[in-house]
Amino acid sequence: MGYPKSGTNWLSRLVADLLQCDFLGDWGFETINASGIKTENNVSEFQIYKSHHIFNELEKASNKKVHKIIYIIRDPRDIVISGAYFFHFHSSLSFFFRRLRIHTFLRNLSFEKKKKEMIQAVLYGNKKITPWLEIPWALHYKDYHKKEVLFIKYENLLNNPENELKNILNYLDLEVNTLQITESIENQSFKKRQKEVQQQDHRNLIKLIRKGSSGYWKNEFTEEEKKLFKLKLKDTNNLYNF
Repeated sequence: MGYPKSGTNWLSRLVADLLQCDFLGDWGFETINASGIKTENNVSEFQIYKSHHIFNELEKASNKKVHKIIYIIRDPRDIVISGAYFFHFHSSLSFFFRRLRIHTFLRNLSFEKKKKEMIQAVLYGNKKITPWLEIPWALHYKDYHKKEVLFIKYENLLNNPENELKNILNYLDLEVNTLQITESIENQSFKKRQKEVQQQDHRNLIKLIRKGSSGYWKNEFTEEEKKLFKLKLKDTNNLYNF
């Protein structure tokens, strides 16, 4: 569970690998998709789904019962940049740039437009990009706060995945040996997954695992954009220092 472009797919695959169970794709869309994992000879009692629903929509979205929720939260400034590269922005101007292979300066203007649309989404909501972005980032995560939900920070999962997976196991009241934890981290690493999807020609997944890093908003945001986030999200400084 998490806001779009927060690492929900990565977390879901990690947990499914760790528990040796099926990752069945998107909650409410009960089909195996290209991002899922189907385990052979699976005897696990668990099934993993990912979702971007707000809390009150979870039970309405599927006939299945929700047992545990793990919410991955990511610096919204990095969500802006990741989303700007990932989502399809319907613009005749960007189509023009692609068709004519306009030089880097003009293509960057197109990216600036995408970045502004994502800033609008993260701070205020912007369903023009996708219905999942109708709710702003702060309202989305606060909808899950103070409920029986485990919060995992994307940045912590990047920097210390072993510790975060142990926290998840504690939350689920499960034990897994250290070797399995190490293997799951390796199996679902961005480097290995990028190689796999390129070999299998999963074109729809190549953009999904574009980079897998944090803090690159610092080189992409203007000073005005940094100040805007500091102003609008100052009450969430316990999570990220804006």
